[in-house]
Amino acid sequence: SIPYTHVIPPEWAYFGDETILNSLRKNHPDWIIVIDRNIETYGVGSFEEGYGSSIMAFIKRNYENTGFKADTNFAASIYKWKQDTEKLSAMLF
Repeated sequence: SIPYTHVIPPEWAYFGDETILNSLRKNHPDWIIVIDRNIETYGVGSFEEGYGSSIMAFIKRNYENTGFKADTNFAASIYKWKQDTEKLSAMLF
């Protein structure tokens, strides 16, 4: 796992993309939940298309979107590490 429980603009600005990405590369969590919420107060755009775009690109390359989307006061997507899915498929087939 990584030492970040969430990556909102203050954490992103303090640690930076590369530090967070290196942590993901070395000690990836099995699951990631991406919460899409309004962060206009920070003035940096959304996580996926703004301040976290390089992190989100890593997630999309290395994680499988489970298709689960929670939509209450915000939208949340759940991602599972792809390599685990590939290993499981290889063992089963």
